[in-house]
Amino acid sequence: MVINIGALKSKNYSLFYNDIALVASTCQNSIPLKVILETVFLTDEEKIAASFIAAEAGATFVKTCTGFLGGGAAAEDVLLMKKTVAYKEGVKVKASAGIRSFEKCKEMYLAGADRIGTCVFTAHH
Repeated sequence: MVINIGALKSKNYSLFYNDIALVASTCQNSIPLKVILETVFLTDEEKIAASFIAAEAGATFVKTCTGFLGGGAAAEDVLLMKKTVAYKEGVKVKASAGIRSFEKCKEMYLAGADRIGTCVFTAHH
C-alpha cells in the first residue's frame, strides 16, 4: 500500500496509523504488507515518522517508493529507514525504484535493504 502522504504531512498520525493498521489487519500476518513511503516527497523527519508508525501498525516491509512519481531509492533513505525499524522484529526494508545496475543493488544492500526491487529494460531489435 502507498501511504496517505496528506495525513503524514499534516501530522495526522492517528489517521496515518489507522490506514496502515486496517490493511495490516486484513492481511492477518499471512500476507506480507509493504508500506510504500514515496520517499522523494518526504523530509527525513517524515521518513522516520512514517517508518516508525508503519512498523507499529503492522507493516512487514517499509519500501522506499514506487518510482511512478519520480525519484528513486537512495542509500541514505534505506539506511534511515533501517535504523528506524531495527527495534521491531520482523520489519524489513525494501529498496525500490531506479535500481538498474549491480552497483546500485550492492549500494542498497550495504545500506541495509532486506529486499530490492529492480527492473532492467533491454532493447530488442
